[in-house]
Amino acid sequence: MPAVLPANPSPVPPGNCGPLPPRGAPLLALRALLLAPGLRRRDSPRCLSGAACLVAVTALALPAEAESVRGLIVLQVALVAVLAVGAAFDDLPARRLRGAGAALALTACLAATFAAGEAGERANVFVRAC
Repeated sequence: MPAVLPANPSPVPPGNCGPLPPRGAPLLALRALLLAPGLRRRDSPRCLSGAACLVAVTALALPAEAESVRGLIVLQVALVAVLAVGAAFDDLPARRLRGAGAALALTACLAATFAAGEAGERANVFVRAC
C-alpha cells in the first residue's frame, strides 16, 4: 500500500518562513532563576550565569536606532557584570573574574584609543558622551 505524502510537509505555513524575533522576557525570568540561588548560596558561577542573561536581555532590549553602538553598550554592561560578580565574592572563580575584567577593561580602553576608521570614530564619540 503506497504512502500518501502531503504536498507541503513543513509544519510552518508557507507565508511565515522567517525566524521569530528574539524576546527578552524568558531570558529575564531565567536570570532571576539563576541569580537568586547564586546569591543565596554565595555561588559566583551561578551569579555569573545570571549576569550573562542580564547582558543578553540588555542586548535584546536596545532599540534599532542604537545599532551603531550596540556592541559598545553590551561590552560595557558585560564588563560591569564581570567586575561586580568578581568583587562580590572571594573564591577562585571570582578572583579569575577580577583578572579577566581588568584585562577586558584594558583591551576596551586600548581599542577605543587606537581604533581607526569609522568604527573608531563611533567608539570615540560614544566614550566622550559618557
